[in-house]
Amino acid sequence: MATVTVSGKLSDFELEPIAGLSPEIEFLPSEPAVGNGGRLLATKAIRVPPEANGDFTVQLHTTDDLLPSNVYYQIVIRWLDGNGRFIKADNPNWKLQVPAGGGAIADLIRLPLGTGIVIYSPTEPPIWAGLLGAIWFQLDPNDANNPSNPANTGDIYQVRDA
Repeated sequence: MATVTVSGKLSDFELEPIAGLSPEIEFLPSEPAVGNGGRLLATKAIRVPPEANGDFTVQLHTTDDLLPSNVYYQIVIRWLDGNGRFIKADNPNWKLQVPAGGGAIADLIRLPLGTGIVIYSPTEPPIWAGLLGAIWFQLDPNDANNPSNPANTGDIYQVRDA
């Protein structure tokens, strides 16, 4: 089994830890998988409470050597309200992919593709999360209707994280 360490820090938008609200971070595999050695892996959630300062570490199975190859972890963050009663939860639409080296959670999260964006540009647009999945037409936005302009190739691409 190839488990590695994933680490991070949980806080609120004021950058304060929420330890007083009994937080818990859940890592849920997206589907069953087969790991090295033919081991069948069930989707049992892995739960970790952060430290008082918000730091957390968790041992997760790597996802880059599983079958099927598109398995990832979903993340759920749960905590109590200020009175210690009602449970609140965040269910971000992220995909946590865990490579052989593990690492910081912020470096391992893949955001959903932004397929609603179309870009007209003579050069490849920069890679940033809001553009991932966008369609890119290789056209000169200032001269898109000129067939003599060599920047107007008409080629269509999808912006992807390499």
